[in-house]
Amino acid sequence: TNIIVNAVGIGNSRADLTLGRDGANNTITVKADAGTYTGAEAGSSMATAAGIESQGGAVTISGDTTLNASAQGMTPGAGSNIGRAEAEANGIVCSLIPIPIGSTSHALKLGGLTGTISAQGGTVNTGSDSSASARAYGIENSETTLTADSVNLTAQATGGTAGGQASTVDVAARAKGIVQNGSTEYGTTAQLTVTGPTSLKVSATGGGYEGTGSAKKSYALAFGIGDMAVASYTKGIPYSGTYKLSDVTAVVSATGGTDNAGSTDPDNPTTGGDV
Repeated sequence: TNIIVNAVGIGNSRADLTLGRDGANNTITVKADAGTYTGAEAGSSMATAAGIESQGGAVTISGDTTLNASAQGMTPGAGSNIGRAEAEANGIVCSLIPIPIGSTSHALKLGGLTGTISAQGGTVNTGSDSSASARAYGIENSETTLTADSVNLTAQATGGTAGGQASTVDVAARAKGIVQNGSTEYGTTAQLTVTGPTSLKVSATGGGYEGTGSAKKSYALAFGIGDMAVASYTKGIPYSGTYKLSDVTAVVSATGGTDNAGSTDPDNPTTGGDV
């Protein structure tokens, strides 16, 4: 049984959208919680949350915006099994559909932006090479011009748990504050301009195991600004992202979880994980 839980605060695709007003205090709260699974068949789940998701078009949100997005991976109920329990949360994710219809603008304009983006992996208790990983990104901008008066974001990801009869489970955590890219194939470049201060708090904590579960990947990866992976099929296409920031503060931390897959001594697993 495959269960997808997806929550989006503001979704825009190839249209021009204007919200808010000068002096307004806007609030966007999004939560995707995969909950507890009680099915007879093995369950598989993905929980995704996005505060603002834009795929082309011009979006303007006047006033200051508080944006909170959280994703919680699934947990098994009594007598039930889960083979996948991933969680992913994004504050702002901008991407470009190659052939826009109607609007030819690809921009997002904000006032002050504050908020917390968090993802918590769930619990996997069956299968091998499964995943209970977590990913939290503050701003992920692809091929869009994004401007803001100020940015104050917290991004935190915590890997899930390998339990029951699950083996070699991925319980890694990935957290990033701001990442960008752009493609010259479509004549676009990702650009972020923040006229006021930019403050980022980014933390990633790898997951672990419980009981007879087996965790293989419990690493933690945290970035403040930069580093976006490009898919293999785009090799040879130049990608770039332009940042215009001032007064930047970034506090970044990564803490590995606990591995025990393949350990010859289950009572002494590898703690600290990869960071």
